[in-house]
Amino acid sequence: MLTDQDPRQIGRYRLVGRLGQGGQGVVYLAEAPDGTQVAVKVLHQHADARARERFHKEVATARRVAPFCTARILDVGEDGGAPFVVTEYIDGPSLRDLVQRDGPRSGPELYRLAVGTATALAAIHQAGVVHRDFKPGNVLLGPDGPRVIDFGIARSLDLTATATGSVVGTPAYMAPEQFSGRDVGPAADVFAWGATIAYAANGRPPHGQDSVPAVLARLSRGECDLGRLDGPLYRLVRDCLHRDPARRPTSSQVLMRLLECDTPIAADQALAQGRHLAVSAPADDRTARWTALRTTDRPVRAAGRLRAAAVPVAAAAVAVAAIITAVVAVIGSGERGRAGAGSAAGTATPQPTTPAQIATALQRAAAARKTVAFDAKGGLDQGMSMLRADGRCQVDAGLNADCDMHVADEGSHVERTRVVLIGNSGYYGDGTNARVFSVGRGAEISETPMHVGRSTRWLVSPKHSVELVRHAPRLDISRDSASITYGGRLSAGAMRKAPLIGAFYEAYTEEAELSFLLTTSTDHLPQRLELNMVMRYGPDNATRANYVIDYRDWGRAGTVQRPF
Repeated sequence: MLTDQDPRQIGRYRLVGRLGQGGQGVVYLAEAPDGTQVAVKVLHQHADARARERFHKEVATARRVAPFCTARILDVGEDGGAPFVVTEYIDGPSLRDLVQRDGPRSGPELYRLAVGTATALAAIHQAGVVHRDFKPGNVLLGPDGPRVIDFGIARSLDLTATATGSVVGTPAYMAPEQFSGRDVGPAADVFAWGATIAYAANGRPPHGQDSVPAVLARLSRGECDLGRLDGPLYRLVRDCLHRDPARRPTSSQVLMRLLECDTPIAADQALAQGRHLAVSAPADDRTARWTALRTTDRPVRAAGRLRAAAVPVAAAAVAVAAIITAVVAVIGSGERGRAGAGSAAGTATPQPTTPAQIATALQRAAAARKTVAFDAKGGLDQGMSMLRADGRCQVDAGLNADCDMHVADEGSHVERTRVVLIGNSGYYGDGTNARVFSVGRGAEISETPMHVGRSTRWLVSPKHSVELVRHAPRLDISRDSASITYGGRLSAGAMRKAPLIGAFYEAYTEEAELSFLLTTSTDHLPQRLELNMVMRYGPDNATRANYVIDYRDWGRAGTVQRPF
């Protein structure tokens, strides 16, 4: 339906109703002079020069794509100073809306969807274009098969390297490299295709669709929910969701596998075959093979958080039925997080919901176990510093930490060295060359290994996790059957005020932007802390620091004693 503010005519097209509206323009259902229904996208008249340039680029980009399973451009013009583009009208719902309304897809319909969208993606990439926002909402299911739409944030391949300054896309369908700011190429679209097909078959994206920190946490842990997918379609989607873009198949290879081509065929021939099957794939043996589904959901488990591993499928994994109960609670919004698992004794207890309550729970859990082993690495980018450390810490009720560890720092030219810190004393060397240092917060330390050791203790201390949570203005929380993940943002200046570990942040500017992901067990013991900082020096200059600390063996790591 048109509003009072909408025009009734754009160029030679009579407007019938609104199909949608975005930040830069409105999409209308319209009729051409011959009565054909079309879609007309009009840029807002108040749009700035940059928006107009983007609009014209979008049109030029879309016109380069062969009309295989995409919406064809029919006309381009300008009306009263407002640019517009006319495309085919696809009379059908989006894949997102269809699955929400009628549930997951299966059988020949699922195979036609996979072939049609892979054909569209191959055509897009053949034209030298990266879509960058491939998702169920951008797949329309018309009477003649699926069509891929919306090149609003598409980029030409020759611009890929310069278009990575900001994160563009929909988090649930974004490849890891899109979050990290690395070059985004066709492989990111292939990842999104795999996530879209998993959504179509299961009714949910494979890495969840809640908060960005929660999605990132699952990506970093290698957790991927492929539900009931089985057979060759499971293997293809798994390969497309590989975290290393270099190890994903190309869109052409995806299409060739779906077509079961034993020998290479010309690209145009493959596109034509894909277009035909997208419309009329029969219920034959090939379709049955590609749409085989399990009777129960495939298990999910993490496959190593720092490895670029393929999607894991081991039977020892946590059941998907438990994983998909993950919920997100935004602290301060008035919503309460869902109660998690019970206490160690098996008795259900209310889950903490405010940063202060969560910090208290973390502190009590760590203090009760007293000891923990850790591995840590990270530092400043551009090779200025790279810390590696491992060892164990012993904490008291206030989480004052004594640590026995080995540290190395490439940037400071510190080779792997053992240091022990107990209270305000630091021990370095062995029984024949023993040295003791004062390592309190304000103490001057001349020996670089001990200086690195003191900073590492501040970084890895369980108190660090507690104070990050306590000082965060708000938290994003996601839960599954085995863990809880907290995500937050704050400034380095805020953390300087934290007791015990605030000195760690004195090396960074007060305005440094800090974000973190803390994963704990359901009884609040830290398992992993991922810390990211950005220090800006003007609009175009910034230095970044990233750290990852993994904790293990709570209560079993052994005590910390003076080495001599």
